[in-house]
Amino acid sequence: MDDVAPALPNVVFGTILLVSGLVTITFRRRLYARTVSLQNDLVGQRAGRAIARRQSSFWIGVAGLWGVLLGIAMISYAIVTIAAGR
Repeated sequence: MDDVAPALPNVVFGTILLVSGLVTITFRRRLYARTVSLQNDLVGQRAGRAIARRQSSFWIGVAGLWGVLLGIAMISYAIVTIAAGR
């Protein structure tokens, strides 16, 4: 059972990445709106609007997609490692 132990963190963190990526993609518009709101509070309305023009919820979705892909890769690695008996 010691040989399988290195694969277990990949299962745990891969699952966390997969779920958080899906949540990020699902709620990307709300996350974007909240980010812009907090940004306006931090730097002021005028600078916040200027910064917000260069951003969109699309890029939050891209970050969520990367989380999903990394999660799938980590879980796949764990499955292959466990199946190989290492």
